[in-house]
Amino acid sequence: MVALDTTVAIKLLRNEFVPPVGMRIDNFALLVIVIGELLFGARNFSRPEAILTYYRRFIYNLEPLLLNSMAAEYYAEIRMALKQKGRPIPENDG
Repeated sequence: MVALDTTVAIKLLRNEFVPPVGMRIDNFALLVIVIGELLFGARNFSRPEAILTYYRRFIYNLEPLLLNSMAAEYYAEIRMALKQKGRPIPENDG
């Protein structure tokens, strides 16, 4: 299972990204944060109804990944390691 970030999910929605050979759509998952970002973005269109329907069809065919305290622990460890290597990530990087 591969978790998609918002940028890759949007590229898939726009047919601007082709998954690697052998990967199928059911190999992908979305974090609940990414789902929220996609739905927010769809609501920003001038005609959100059609876009929301299209986005929801895409979203609900993928596995939603929920966050928990273990994910927060990993996030903190990875973020600190990157900071110590001089390669920090910005806050709230989804």
